[in-house]
Amino acid sequence: MKDLFYVQLVFIITLIFLCSGCALIISGPKEKIVIHSTPNDVFFVVDGNERRAKNGYIKLEKKIEVQFITVKKEGYYPSTYAFNREIDPIWPWADALWVFGAPIAWLVDWYTGAWYKIRPNNLCIVLQQKGGEN
Repeated sequence: MKDLFYVQLVFIITLIFLCSGCALIISGPKEKIVIHSTPNDVFFVVDGNERRAKNGYIKLEKKIEVQFITVKKEGYYPSTYAFNREIDPIWPWADALWVFGAPIAWLVDWYTGAWYKIRPNNLCIVLQQKGGEN
């Protein structure tokens, strides 16, 4: 009876790992984008939500193919930047290591966007100050 419990436990743990993709476990569905801005304390508008960068970075969803981010601060002209995703070539091969679970791992990583990377992943921003208007 005790042996059956351990066999079931090993089976359940194996099934959990087979249903998860490698990229989802290791890199996750979001990517950090490092932000350097002049002036400091700018706001970012991502998907209609305004937010500040946390510790010099923002997180973007890897599931979205093209993302536009508007950077703004009062007294400065806003600026918009585009971010594209591309497949990180390591993840499909890493998922193949799951052998029989590879199709499930590929599907999970593709669906969650985990096997993509976002480019550019480092952004330097200089906003132009608005001049005195008459």
